[in-house]
Amino acid sequence: MARPSLLRRGTAARLAAVAIVVGGSLGAPMATAITPPKVSGGPPGAGPVAPSEPTQQSVVCAEPATNGTDVTMPSPPFASLEIAKAWAFSRGAGQRVAVIDTGVTPQPRLRVVPGGDYVSAGDGTADCDGHGTAVAGLIAAKPSTNDAFAGVAPEATIIAIRQSSPSFREKNSSDGNKSGKTSNGYGNTTTMARAIVRAVELGATVINISQVACMSAGSAGQEGRDLGRALAWAYRRNVVVVVAAGNIGNSSGCKPQNPPPATSDPWTSVTTVATPAWYSDYSLAVASVESDGSVSQFSLAGPWVAVAAPGSDIVSLSSRRKGPEIINGEIAQGKFVPLQGTSYSAAYVSGLAALVRARYPKMTAGEVMDRIRRTAHGPGPRDTSIGYGIIDPVAALADEVPPSSMLAQPYATGKVAAPPPEPTKSWAPWIATGGALLGGIVLLLAVFTRTRPAHDRRKLVEGIDF
Repeated sequence: MARPSLLRRGTAARLAAVAIVVGGSLGAPMATAITPPKVSGGPPGAGPVAPSEPTQQSVVCAEPATNGTDVTMPSPPFASLEIAKAWAFSRGAGQRVAVIDTGVTPQPRLRVVPGGDYVSAGDGTADCDGHGTAVAGLIAAKPSTNDAFAGVAPEATIIAIRQSSPSFREKNSSDGNKSGKTSNGYGNTTTMARAIVRAVELGATVINISQVACMSAGSAGQEGRDLGRALAWAYRRNVVVVVAAGNIGNSSGCKPQNPPPATSDPWTSVTTVATPAWYSDYSLAVASVESDGSVSQFSLAGPWVAVAAPGSDIVSLSSRRKGPEIINGEIAQGKFVPLQGTSYSAAYVSGLAALVRARYPKMTAGEVMDRIRRTAHGPGPRDTSIGYGIIDPVAALADEVPPSSMLAQPYATGKVAAPPPEPTKSWAPWIATGGALLGGIVLLLAVFTRTRPAHDRRKLVEGIDF
C-alpha cells in the first residue's frame, strides 16, 4: 500500500507535556474519591527496544524558531533559580540523565549517548518534534561564549530514549484515541514502562519524563500498572525519577482542572488524574510557575505535585543541525508558538537532581528527592498547585535541612473563612477580637516557620553573595 503523504503539523502536535485521555470522558468535572495508587510485583519485562507495532511518520517535523529573545542575557528561569550560583557547589559531573521523550538530537553542547527508540527504527538520537532536545538542553547544555544559555547540570550526560512522537502513528492506522497514549501521535504507557526499565539498565542516575497520560478520576487504576511497577523498580534501584505534572487544555486531554481540596484529604477532590505523576511515592511531579512566581494557568494541580519550577519564558537548544542553535518556540501553521509547559519545569528539577547527586553521591534516590522538597519555598502550607513550593537549587546544594519529621504538612484547603461578627460598642468584644488577632498572628508565624524550613546560609561556601 502506498504510504500516505505527510500532513502539516497542527497545534496538538506541538504542545509540551502532551496528554491524551485514557479510560473515560473528562467532560463532566466531577470529583471522585480515590486513593494514591498501590504498586505490587516486580518490574515489567524490558521487551524489545523497538515500537510495539510498525509505525510511520504522519506529519512533517517541527520547525524550531527564535522570536523576540535576547540570547546574550540569561533567561528569566535561569536567573530566578540562580543556577550560576549553584555551580559553585556542583555542575552534575558523573551523572547520567535519561530523557524519555521524543528523542534527543546530538548537539556540540550536549553529551548524548543513545538509549533506544520505541517509536521507529533508530537509537533515540532522532528528534523530529524538538521537544526532547529542548528538555535535554535545559537539563545539561554546556555554556558557550556565543550566548548566555546553559543547562542546569552542564557536566551531566544525557541518555536519549525516544518513547513517543506526535509526528508518528501506527502504520496504516488513523486511530488517535487509543487507551494509555502519551502522545497525540505514537507512544503509550506500556512503551514508557519499558523505556524506564531500559534507562535503569543503562545506568541512569536520574530519569526525566516530560510525557503525560491523563484519565478521569473514575478510571484511575485501570491503566498503567506496568508503568507503576517500572517506577517503583527504578526507585528501588536508586534512580531519581522526575515527571511533569501535565498541562491543561482542550487538545491535551488533561481537563478539567482539579479544584483545591475541600478537606484535609486532597484525594477526595481529584477530577483528573495524570500518570506517571500520580505515582508520587516513586517520583517527583513538577508543576509550572511563571517568572513572577505565580502558578501557570496551564499547570495541572493534584495531590501528587511535589514541587514547582518555571515553565514559561523558555529558551533551549534546537533539534535541527542547521539554523539557530538557541530557540524559544517553533513555527506551526504559520505562527510562532513559544515553548511553555510543565515539561520544561520537570527538566529544571531533573537538572537539580543531577547537581545534588553529584554533590552528595552517598545519598539515596529517596534522600535526594526529599532534599529537593525540603528546600523548596512556598507561601504557606503544602498545596496541590505547587506542592512544597518552588525549587531553590542553591539551598538544595548548600543548606542544612530539618529532620524528616518536619516535612509532613497539612494541605491548604479551599474552605472559605466564616465572616467576622458584627461590631459592637462594648469594649469587651474589641479586647477579645484583639486577643484573637494576636493569637492568629502567632499561629500564622508558627505555621510559616514550620512549613518553610529554616535553612542555614552559614553553611554556604565563603565568598558566595546572597
